[in-house]
Amino acid sequence: MRISEPFHGAVLNRRHGTEVDGGLRICVVWDRHSFPRYRFSIDDNSFFLRDIAQKQYGSLFDCFYLKLLRDLHAKYGARFVLNIYYTTGADFSLPAFPDRYKGEWKDNADWLRLAFHAHANEPARPYQYASPATLIADSNRAEIMDLFTHEQYFWPFYSNHLPDHGERLDTAIRWVTERGYKPVFYHEGFLGAPA
Repeated sequence: MRISEPFHGAVLNRRHGTEVDGGLRICVVWDRHSFPRYRFSIDDNSFFLRDIAQKQYGSLFDCFYLKLLRDLHAKYGARFVLNIYYTTGADFSLPAFPDRYKGEWKDNADWLRLAFHAHANEPARPYQYASPATLIADSNRAEIMDLFTHEQYFWPFYSNHLPDHGERLDTAIRWVTERGYKPVFYHEGFLGAPA
C-alpha cells in the first residue's frame, strides 16, 4: 500500500484528523470496491427546459436534446447529471416549467438527474480549460473518470453551437465504455461504488 493522500510534504492541521500526543492520527480512505467508472455531467442547462415549457411537448423526450441523451443511455447505459440554471433570462425561469412531467422525471431518475448549477449564464464564467494532452494523461491509473460538457453547444441558435456535439458525446461515452468504465452517480455509495 502506498499513501498518496495526504501527499508527501503536505502540512496538516487538526481538521485533518485527531490530535494525539506528539502528532495527528489520520485516516486513509480506501476505495475498497473500486472499478473503472465515469460520471457524465452537462453544465449550464436551461435551453431544454425553456424549449419544453414553450412547446408543451407530450413527452420530455420529444425535445431533441433529452432524446439524444436517452438514446445514449439506451446504447451504452450512460447516466447523466444536468447542472441547471434557474433562468435563461427574461424569457424563462424554473417556476414556469410545467409540473406535468414529474412522472417522466421520476421514471427516468435511474439514469437522468438534475442538479442546481447557478442562477444564470451571465455574467461571464471564469472557467479555465485544460489542454487535451492533460486530459488524456494519468488514464492507466484513473479509476474514476468525469466526463463533462455544456448544454449550449447543442442548440443551433447559440453563438458557439457545435453541430456535431451529439457525435462528440457518443465518441466520449464509447471510449470509456470500451475501456470498461461503468456509468455511476457519485452520490450513490462511495463515488458510485458500493459502500
